[in-house]
Amino acid sequence: MIDAIVPHGLMGLSGSTSDVSVVGYTLGGGLPVMGRVFGFAADHVRSADVVTADGQLRTVDAEHEPELFGLLRGGKGNLGIVTSLTFDLFEVKDFYAGGVFYPGSAAQEVLTAFSRWAPALPETVSTSIALLRLPDMDIIPEPMRNQFLVHLRFGHLGDADSGARLLAPMREALPPMMDMVAPMSYADIDMIHMDPPVPVPFLHAGEFLRGFDADVIADLLQEVGPGTGCPLLEVEIRLMGGAYTRVSDGTDAVSGRDEPYILVLIRLMAPPNIELIPAAMASIFKAVSPHRSGRTFVNLHGVPGDEADRARAWSDETYTRLVRAKSDYDPGNLLRFQHSIGQKAFPA
Repeated sequence: MIDAIVPHGLMGLSGSTSDVSVVGYTLGGGLPVMGRVFGFAADHVRSADVVTADGQLRTVDAEHEPELFGLLRGGKGNLGIVTSLTFDLFEVKDFYAGGVFYPGSAAQEVLTAFSRWAPALPETVSTSIALLRLPDMDIIPEPMRNQFLVHLRFGHLGDADSGARLLAPMREALPPMMDMVAPMSYADIDMIHMDPPVPVPFLHAGEFLRGFDADVIADLLQEVGPGTGCPLLEVEIRLMGGAYTRVSDGTDAVSGRDEPYILVLIRLMAPPNIELIPAAMASIFKAVSPHRSGRTFVNLHGVPGDEADRARAWSDETYTRLVRAKSDYDPGNLLRFQHSIGQKAFPA
């Protein structure tokens, strides 16, 4: 889709990689790379065609079955199988974006600089920072293989001069190993996060953080910093705020609007560290537990656990609405796999 719309000066709200399913990504809320400018992908859905458990094809929008329409946007796949979506595109002119890489040995300094810089950014900027332990694999650029790196992701909807001024504090904090931020076509948006261009076996888990300061950094680096031997592929802290905080119509099921940051852990399910990963993830979440909000984002929740764990992806009010709608649209719990609601749900 991106290649088709960019020549017309338009952009869609894709996530860290444009290769994922648009429908599944949007039904879970959709956390766009440029979400601080536009909000969640689900905010901009105009209508959906959905097959409910009774086999009926319904076209829903703000006027036709509005409660179902609202809960589909952020409720994931609990209420039906969505076969198509109609959603907004946005005009894009100047786009200044890319990544800056620092040595992992400087994680303390870089994360500290990020914690001071990021909260003051205007909404034109979306950013995250990640600690990467990259394996020696052909899909990884050769200079980065088998390296521990800090990766700053930066996207600015504006010209190069204003973008460079906004990024300057992070460029000046300490010399980067590699600086790939420049004027960019939106067709190249996948270069910001540089997710693998081919399928790889991975799992993730995420938690919203109430803040990101010196205490969080200290607790996090005890688990994932230099010398820890952390077996995870990536530990990311993504800045929220901006347009994420604004509710489009108040009826959707998206979580995270009031959260300032989200922590995402990504594990590569391949030898030699598979056995070490579950304990490492649990230890990281325990270390940052004083700073967690207790809520998750359904697309980044990870493997769902029991009923209480699955419910953490929504507010109490929204979860009550989802359970009520489930009894109306799927009383037999046909759609009971993956991140499901209700006592009969099964884990993925």
